[in-house]
Amino acid sequence: GADAGTAAARTPAGSALAQSITAAGLRATLERFAGMEPRIPGYGGAAQAAGEIRDRFASLGLSRVTVDTFQVTVPVDRGGWLRLAQTGEQFPVYALWPNGVRTPTTPAAGLRGHLVDGGHGALSDFNGRQIDGGIVLLGFGCELDYLNALSLGAQAVLFYDDGHVEREQALDKFIRVSADIPRYWLERPDAERLLELAASSPQVIVNSRMDWQTVPAYNVYAWLDG
Repeated sequence: GADAGTAAARTPAGSALAQSITAAGLRATLERFAGMEPRIPGYGGAAQAAGEIRDRFASLGLSRVTVDTFQVTVPVDRGGWLRLAQTGEQFPVYALWPNGVRTPTTPAAGLRGHLVDGGHGALSDFNGRQIDGGIVLLGFGCELDYLNALSLGAQAVLFYDDGHVEREQALDKFIRVSADIPRYWLERPDAERLLELAASSPQVIVNSRMDWQTVPAYNVYAWLDG
């Protein structure tokens, strides 16, 4: 608890540890972790982050540094792309978290349709646009309005950074029932290019695979003598 933590900070080891914490150091640590691959179990950043924490605990002189490894079952993105049917130009896409157990995996041949700029998913954004059968680009800050595109017959939605990439918005992008709603993320430069092309409604193909995998996860422990 807080009292125990305060008492530990009064020990020589705890005092030295507390004095070593600076705003610049915290910023550098956060930037280093943010720059890793995804830290969800099953992705490269998970083991890297656990290793960094273990090594940091050891360098701080903490005792009984231990890594507890256990198995979890998680969805793992095996890769995906969007391809312009006419030119073959290709862009990476990243699968969003599954709806229930249903991942955004496409059929082997992918999903083919015309590219549509859907704005932020409001029904008024779709005026004059053919949504049925389309692959729809949407700003991430659309809350739950992306479901409007699906209700009008879109085959898939592609989200991009519109300045509203926030936790609350992310929580809106998956639902608890196992609905088949293919949803993907595009990096901003690729989205800008595709938004330009969407004016001519080119045919595109989206292909993605996300599998449930049992993978290792990690708890890292250390003891601060007090």
